Amino acid sequence: MIAFVWQIFFKVTIPSRRKGAIALITLGFLMKSGNIHDDTTIELTFNRISLFSRILLVLFQMACSVMATVYNEKMLKQHNCDQYLQNMCLYITSIIMNVIILSFLPGNNREKASIFSKSSIMIILTLAMAGIMTAMILRSVGSVTKCVVAASITIFTYIIDIAFFGHRMVLSDVASVFLVTVGSVIYSMYDSKAESGKVKETNDHSSININTKKDIDACNNGDDDHICEQHDTTEIRISPAETCTNDVVNRTRPIDVTEEKFTKVRQGEKVVAYIIEQLHLIGGPVSLIYGNLLHEYRNGTSKCILYDLHDKDLDIALFEKHFHAVVAMEKDIERIFGWKAALKNEERLIMVLLPPNQAKMQKGFQIDVYGFKINYPTTNLAYFPWDKVTFAMDALLPFVKHKTIAYDSKSDTKRQNLYMYMPFNAPCLLSNLFGSSFMTPDKSAKYFWRHDAYNQPRCDNRILTVVEQEELKRQLLIGGESIPLN
Repeated sequence: MIAFVWQIFFKVTIPSRRKGAIALITLGFLMKSGNIHDDTTIELTFNRISLFSRILLVLFQMACSVMATVYNEKMLKQHNCDQYLQNMCLYITSIIMNVIILSFLPGNNREKASIFSKSSIMIILTLAMAGIMTAMILRSVGSVTKCVVAASITIFTYIIDIAFFGHRMVLSDVASVFLVTVGSVIYSMYDSKAESGKVKETNDHSSININTKKDIDACNNGDDDHICEQHDTTEIRISPAETCTNDVVNRTRPIDVTEEKFTKVRQGEKVVAYIIEQLHLIGGPVSLIYGNLLHEYRNGTSKCILYDLHDKDLDIALFEKHFHAVVAMEKDIERIFGWKAALKNEERLIMVLLPPNQAKMQKGFQIDVYGFKINYPTTNLAYFPWDKVTFAMDALLPFVKHKTIAYDSKSDTKRQNLYMYMPFNAPCLLSNLFGSSFMTPDKSAKYFWRHDAYNQPRCDNRILTVVEQEELKRQLLIGGESIPLN
């Protein structure tokens, strides 16, 4: 029930493997709860309400508990609610409700006084501490994951009962522990598979290129749905803007731009769109960076990204793993578009693509593909080896969907959900890179950028929605880091 409600509240679809794991854990709990020993007697009385009414009351109690838990998580994550204030409100409300219920319970004062016995108070304190810890945990994990972790209670309870209370081993208990264990392992394996795709620090990138290229080819050919499902970025993470169509991006050539330059820029747009399309199959975001990010942030009022026709290059940023994937596409890009790699340095994570009939870099137009490392040279920093530029990860990540790439609204609708990304805090990143006056073009000033492009100013005041937190976790796994930033 909590998984179902959680999906509705946060508009997130739980992967099918995790749904199966949750079903196994639930079945394990039912087997544990339904276990009746010979020395246990249950007396059912129907003098007041029917069995059906009792079931409805239990379901109502479960629904209230589930709604409260998920709403609690939503308040903590999406509305930046202070967890201490939340705990105070929760427990004060609980005390008031318990006093009201206690006053209407049948029985004399002596019977009610037993509620305040030493054993009862210990139980109350234990549950209160568990509730406080839950509020802290829900800032980092979801309600569903918390419940899966709590499933370990079944395992530990069974072991403690046997070890200390002489509990008799029965088949239903063993089956319950087995199902909960298997379900918990399967649930945790979903993230483990994603983490297994880390890029290891190595000088030999050939295996990375080959394996990633195989994943892309398998998705393109429809040979392996599992791979595509594993890398699926889904469409729930960032609310899409209006989609970009060829009708908008097919602009006329300005008078001060030559026909040759205009053609090269338009061809470059198609090459970048192809890279975005291929990396989308393996969950790889492609982001604007450097001058193109600056131009788009200053002038990006269209629903399409309109690259600067006067610029000499088109700059895109990729995670290190996906940079090597683009290197593996080199021959495909040359075969389809005629663009060739004039520079390719896999150690410093740079690849420069030139259009046909252009022999030299910086002599016309080019596409600069940059890779970067995360948590390098120290924690919470992202490093671009080619330009030796370092950004704060708080400003750079997570990459967020910005605008869709151009597509034909009549014949090419599959491209309408393919996005160019931008850094999470673009204005703070640009301010660190170009200075606080980055929004004001000054042709008289000497062009510069900072190599230590962080903490000038600090960009650590970000507030992430639940969706953005999940996307950050996914992107950190791509970069080889399994623990999300605070």
